[in-house]
Amino acid sequence: MNIITELNPVINALRDTEKLDYIKKIIEVQQRINDLIDENQGLKKEKENLYQKLEVRNLLMFEQDAYWLRGKRDGLEGPYCPKCYGTDGKLVPLVKKGEDCPNCGYTRRKICL
Repeated sequence: MNIITELNPVINALRDTEKLDYIKKIIEVQQRINDLIDENQGLKKEKENLYQKLEVRNLLMFEQDAYWLRGKRDGLEGPYCPKCYGTDGKLVPLVKKGEDCPNCGYTRRKICL
């Protein structure tokens, strides 16, 4: 049983005594509770998204003019566009042998080690 349905017997008892002002107040409280439940669910989703972004950020490294993701398996995944990640937080894989971004047009410089 949730909070909202627990108030229904109270509303029914007040309705029998014709206490309309109390009924209106309980309905307002029920609506506020619903709003808080919705807000809480939204905040939980936002928190999960932030945790995921933080996890990705902790796995990223910048090397050879691009971002690389430390994978769960050995080695690195990438390269990813530094411009897209820096501006939008998106991991966009570079194409054409890891040199060009299909999203923003960024071109990675050739770096000789």
